Amino acid sequence: MRISIPLINNEVSDHFGGADSFFVADIADDGEIVREFTQTPPEHAPGVYPKWLKSENVDILLTKSIGGRAKVFLNDYGIKVITGINNDKPVKIVSEYLKGNVNSSNEFCAGSGNCSEH
Repeated sequence: MRISIPLINNEVSDHFGGADSFFVADIADDGEIVREFTQTPPEHAPGVYPKWLKSENVDILLTKSIGGRAKVFLNDYGIKVITGINNDKPVKIVSEYLKGNVNSSNEFCAGSGNCSEH
């Protein structure tokens, strides 16, 4: 399984579409993190990040907030979206998610700031 978190300046991004990089964690069948790294996505445009994450074999996206269209794109690609994460270190967020301690808050954007681009 592969889990990703959008980052900006190496910290959790407030918004999926505002990310300048993505933390990625590969998870073994036993639930252990076996690899972690950061990747730079292609230039942002509507639909680009979801398509890119699919090409990178991401299964789950953990994010603070996301636009409705981006969530639909991700879901269409089979990527599960969990919203409302906190500002902890990405590896800690992934660990807490794997323990069942991160639940989606349904934080979606609707027409303000970067959200209108989704």
